[in-house]
Order: sequence, then structure tokens, then C-alpha cells
Amino acid sequence: MKNLHAEQIRRRAKQYARHHPLCANQYGIQSYQLFEQDEVQSLSWWHDFSFVLNDYHVHVAWVHPRTAYREKVRDEARLKVASLWSDEGSFNVVATQYCRRGNSRKAAVLQTVDLSSNDRYYEALFDEEEKLARASDAEVRPFIRTQWTTYGRSVDLCVPMEIHGMPDLGCLARLARRLLKRETSLDHEYPEYVYSRTGWIEEEVAHVPGILPNVRRVW
Repeated sequence: MKNLHAEQIRRRAKQYARHHPLCANQYGIQSYQLFEQDEVQSLSWWHDFSFVLNDYHVHVAWVHPRTAYREKVRDEARLKVASLWSDEGSFNVVATQYCRRGNSRKAAVLQTVDLSSNDRYYEALFDEEEKLARASDAEVRPFIRTQWTTYGRSVDLCVPMEIHGMPDLGCLARLARRLLKRETSLDHEYPEYVYSRTGWIEEEVAHVPGILPNVRRVW
């Protein structure tokens, strides 16, 4: 028996694609970030892009396993230093910028807050992150998660690729397309791949641009 709700979402996704075409480049993808010059030699972390599959848009949020590992480490660090967080004065508004609305009205459009009351918390958090990055038991394996929306198919993808420009992003898009069409699988593409502290330390020791001993530079 068909899922009527799922079928309706797919129909809306295809309607959306017809009325909102992508600004695709020569690789058939629309990228939402620009590549900086120093990214050519640096390690890759994440990228968002879209392409068309069949009659609908596919929106991919890609991360390298090192990014997912870093997030796991960050969560561990937050738990360890949570007791240092202070709610008192943590978001004191110290300045408000207004914009005129009409002849006599004005509305707040920007507020500056003071976070100095938690300086000790953030300092401890950064230090704990640096320690755990080299000692955590966290492991990351390639994964793909998909979900249908009225805008298309949303994909969270984690695979070990270095994206230094549009040609690399095109290769990543082709892999995502093949995975969605079930022409291949992550087990086939990356058998037994695991990212852990060993990979983090190896990249750190190698002094590859993008990861330096001072981890907070890239966090």
C-alpha cells in the first residue's frame, strides 16, 4: 500500500523543481560556497550543493569524517566543562542598533551582547577540545541519511573526500547520485573505513594546512 503523505511530498518536490530551476554550472551542480585560494592545499571540512536527479532537486550537506569527529569531540568537551557555564549575565545586551520605521517609529535590528561572564567556560572548553581531539575514543564511519521535503530530497553525506575545487565537487556529486540510485554503496566504496583520533593526530603531526597543533584555529 502506498504512503499517500510521502507521495504528496514527492509530487510537491517535483513541482518545486519545475518552477524553481537550479543555477547549475558545467558540472550540473549548484554550489553554495566559493572556493578560496588557500583551500587548494588545505584539508576539507564541509560543503553544501544541489543537483537534479530525475525530476526533483537533491540538496546535499556533505562533511568529511574529520568534521563529524570534531563535532563528537566538541560534544564530549561540553559535557566535561558544563559546570563552568553561568546563566547570570551570559547574554547581557550592551548596545542596540535601531532602524527607522515610518515617520516616528523605530525597530531594533541588531543587538550586541556581552559574553565575558563566561570567558572561563570558553577557555576551558577550547582546552578540553584540544585534549580530547588527541585522546577521544570517538569513531566516525561514512554515512548517508536522506529525507524528502517539499523542496526536494535532503541528503546528509559523510565520506572521506578532499574538495579543493569544482572538479572535486563534481566527483562528490556523482558519488551522491550513484548512492541515491543504488548503483553503489558506502560499504563498497569505503570498506572498513573508520576515522578516529589516529587520523586526527596523523593529520596534525603532518602540519597539513587546515589542521595545526592549535586546534582552536579551525574550530
